[in-house]
Amino acid sequence: MTSDFATYMHAQDKTRLARCEMEKAHARLTLAEIRERLAEVRSQFDPLAGLVNSNMSPRDMALALAEYVVTVRFPPLDTKEQD
Repeated sequence: MTSDFATYMHAQDKTRLARCEMEKAHARLTLAEIRERLAEVRSQFDPLAGLVNSNMSPRDMALALAEYVVTVRFPPLDTKEQD
């Protein structure tokens, strides 16, 4: 005969296992989305044209591209001509 407490502990273990599986799946999904965005950038004829036309340093351009790959949004680009 199984006690109610043992049943509860078993249910807790199953919940923990399901949560770990969900977190692993979420991590795999996040990495797949990042890889998809990298492939998108690679597939474009001139993926950095908008960045090159801005007044950003090479470091800031790299950071902007990294931000896009992770968040799917470019940071606001300063496209004004420098004097």
